[in-house]
Amino acid sequence: MRMNLGTVFQVRGIVAKLIKQYEFVLKILLKFAAFLLVFQLVSGYDGFTGKGIYNALPVHMLLAMAAVLLPHRCGVLLSFVLAIVNMTQVSLIGGIIGGVFLVILYITIARLFPDHVYMLLLVPLCINLKMYLLVPLFAGLFVGSIAIVPIIGGTLLWGFIQVLPKFLEMEQAALDALPKMISDVVVYSLEQIFRNETLIFLVFVFSGVVLLVNLLNKISMDYIQYISIAVGMVMGMVCLIVGKIALGLDCGYAAIIFLSLLSLLLIGLLEFMHMALNYQAAQKIAFEDDDYYYYVKVIPKINMGKMRREIKKITGADAAQETVRASEWERPARNPEKKPLPREARPAEERSRTAKQDKPSLISTIRKSFDTKKKDNEEE
Repeated sequence: MRMNLGTVFQVRGIVAKLIKQYEFVLKILLKFAAFLLVFQLVSGYDGFTGKGIYNALPVHMLLAMAAVLLPHRCGVLLSFVLAIVNMTQVSLIGGIIGGVFLVILYITIARLFPDHVYMLLLVPLCINLKMYLLVPLFAGLFVGSIAIVPIIGGTLLWGFIQVLPKFLEMEQAALDALPKMISDVVVYSLEQIFRNETLIFLVFVFSGVVLLVNLLNKISMDYIQYISIAVGMVMGMVCLIVGKIALGLDCGYAAIIFLSLLSLLLIGLLEFMHMALNYQAAQKIAFEDDDYYYYVKVIPKINMGKMRREIKKITGADAAQETVRASEWERPARNPEKKPLPREARPAEERSRTAKQDKPSLISTIRKSFDTKKKDNEEE
């Protein structure tokens, strides 16, 4: 059976209604599952021993519950603390040096971009899954160009994970030889990170995709959200294929194409669930006040609820009663004290006409919102 576009929007409306109804519970469950997965991945790193009570599943569940109750940046901090504890279990000196790097990275991103600290964990995870373009497409569409710095931080964290075995190989040394060993490891690690051609290449690709999607998304054009992520995906996919040829990127050609298309599909579906617009009913409105001219393009949302088809059997007596009720409504009332019929009992045309009269005009609504924002700015 062929599914038309109206059915798709009806399904979207039903899903959106269910999500709004159980939004609080879904957020808690998803956040709990995400942080539990992160803690399990941190403890399951190949270079860690995996021993200790802090690597047990009940402890991870308690940490995930704490991350749910606290802001998400605190959950990222808990994952970093868990990684530092596991590093110090293998090598005390390596754990201290690696911990200093993680703390500096966290403080920098959390201080400048507290709402986007989660990208520090999301970027390395997507790189390991070979879904390179998922985070840049999401950031360019929903976050903006400010997401470039957290994405670069996440890419640096991925580079740190590549040299982490060198930290874990550090052994206890004599006190006089300790400074030289620390300096050698730090210099080696920095060289491996900042001379890593793949890391630098990914930083430029991610930044370019975010900027391209964000700039295209600002153009006033129908379906520009979907066009912007499609163009960004094509540019990113071509760059990744070039990186595979020139730098030997650890991903096959088929995987690059398939996972790039999958990333585009996921972000497109997320945008569709976030907002579907009826461009055919778009309006351009212009009005002015004492200080400004306002030019507004208004695009209504598509919101189709579940269709309800009801078949009502009307007998002869019911039909006569409906006819009398309609004629009484059309004819002016002889008794002035007689109350008007309720809105549900009025004819359909009269109900729609009354609803249009009661509903405020679009331009008055927009003007009111502008006046409110202007008043708030003056108060600030």
